[in-house]
Amino acid sequence: QKFDGMTKYDQTQRIMDDQYMYKGKTIPGTIKVVLDLMEEIEKEWDKFEAPFILIQSGIDKAVDPFLGIDFEKTCKSKDKTVIYFKDMWHAVFG
Repeated sequence: QKFDGMTKYDQTQRIMDDQYMYKGKTIPGTIKVVLDLMEEIEKEWDKFEAPFILIQSGIDKAVDPFLGIDFEKTCKSKDKTVIYFKDMWHAVFG
């Protein structure tokens, strides 16, 4: 597994040294299950009503940078905020 594109800094060794980081191989079919669930959940966005703050990075290589904006427009939450960092990578707090 590669971690390229998650951050602009080479933090691979620090990530791999983290005791909570899963270091095994991806089980076949895992990505398909995740993608299927993402499509299923996206169909339910219009039912979401809880308050939220979502932080989205603009040059994310793992998640579509516009998903947060689409979610904000679609959900019914009254108290909602999307903070969009145009020049930030996936590891927003890294």
